Amino acid sequence: MVKEALVREVIEATEKLLKELDERQFDVKVAVWLYYPEENQWNLLLAIPLYDRLGPKKTYAEIQSVLNSSPDIQKQIRLTDISVTSPGDSFVELLRAGTRKVKEPHMWSLSGTAREASMAEGIFVHRI
Repeated sequence: MVKEALVREVIEATEKLLKELDERQFDVKVAVWLYYPEENQWNLLLAIPLYDRLGPKKTYAEIQSVLNSSPDIQKQIRLTDISVTSPGDSFVELLRAGTRKVKEPHMWSLSGTAREASMAEGIFVHRI
């Protein structure tokens, strides 16, 4: 059971971040918050094709640039809250296989293989 709530302000800041990333042509394929009970924290997983082209270091630098230009987002989401990966990452594919397309943000509980693969217990889907 998820103990630490993902607050409305963070959810709204995530939507703003995704809008900023879309405007800058990041083409975010997956955006999900994953809850890790052992750390009692949420982590935003972004699957972005840019990761495949530029690699992790430059991709994180680009995201930090977006955060730096958006203080209202940065109040709620720090770069350390974000993990970036390839849209072809095996965990991303596992998430996609275990979920259906959603038209709006939605909270789920992870179980079975997806939970074992990530050690995450909860998921809040923005985009998948």
